[in-house]
Amino acid sequence: MKTYTIKANNTEYRLLLSAEASLDEFARELKEFATELLEQPKAKEAFDLIIDSGNRILPFEYKQLYTNIIESRSEWSVLFTSNVLTKRQALKWHKNTALRVEFRTVEAGDILEASGDLLLVGDIEPGGFVRAAGNIYIIGRHDGVAYAGASGNDRAVIVGTFSTNSEIRINRHTYSIRHTLDEKSNYTPRAYFINERGVLEATDVTNIEQVRPEIDTIVNEIHHYEG
Repeated sequence: MKTYTIKANNTEYRLLLSAEASLDEFARELKEFATELLEQPKAKEAFDLIIDSGNRILPFEYKQLYTNIIESRSEWSVLFTSNVLTKRQALKWHKNTALRVEFRTVEAGDILEASGDLLLVGDIEPGGFVRAAGNIYIIGRHDGVAYAGASGNDRAVIVGTFSTNSEIRINRHTYSIRHTLDEKSNYTPRAYFINERGVLEATDVTNIEQVRPEIDTIVNEIHHYEG
């Protein structure tokens, strides 16, 4: 019984490793596969060979072995995938996607950062700076600088109550929002985002999920809190 099953299309081959397969036995069968591959014209083409280990994490030395078997015999590139993450990968994913919650005032000269989304319960005073790779939600007054999408995300949003002193940055775009406010709208809860034309746009907090369907329901909680 083979240690793998194979699927193929016009750009890649995918080898699905059996759950009970011996990794050494798979290496032997992979050599046979590579030998058969040499007899085909496709061996000289740039294909991807994806080795899917399912619910197993392949040790680094076996990944090296499998890569050498294929890439030393063909022009193919070997890629690996599985259904599981290492502990380090899982912790990194959690850090980058988790919501960081802070209860504080960001004073002049302070810098507050988050590797994912940020919920700040407190004010940003003039000269205060907050930055997040994801979205920024502010329950409080924003009179400083808020920088969302700092890792290159144009779909990030900044939600809070703003004044004519507010400066917001989304990805590479920097805006003073003085021109978007009047006396009536000063310190009114709003959501700012970059629209399809690459222009800063403001909307009511309750409308942001229509613009960004992926936005977490925390937006509704902020609106409820501030109402």
